[in-house]
Amino acid sequence: MVKFSLLSAVDPTTWIFIVLLVLLIVALLVVPMFTNKKRAKQTDELHRSLKPGDMIKTIGGIVGTIVEIRQISPVDKEMVIETGVEGSKTTMVLDIQALYMVISRSSTIVPAEEENQTEDASENPADTDAAEESAAD
Repeated sequence: MVKFSLLSAVDPTTWIFIVLLVLLIVALLVVPMFTNKKRAKQTDELHRSLKPGDMIKTIGGIVGTIVEIRQISPVDKEMVIETGVEGSKTTMVLDIQALYMVISRSSTIVPAEEENQTEDASENPADTDAAEESAAD
């Protein structure tokens, strides 16, 4: 009686081919998961860095300046943008996912030192008057 084994009938180069094919399929399934996570992280960082005054372009090609960013829910945001030429400006409310790119960042950044000085001065105006009088003497 002759026993026929399926494993012994297959050539070793066929086994190598099968192993390489399985490794290729696994690589094609795993690699996109890492790139998608990286892309999602970059998009999330871009959305968190938006501020009123930034000039943006949407996925529809609309160019405008962000006026306000609203938090609708813990996971959803919307932005109010102003677009158009002087004299005929229009405001639009768009989902934050409609953002394509930031053209330019707003230039209204107040340094932390100046911000603290203005807060201190507005809290106690009497102290600043007394300090100015003593400096004048």
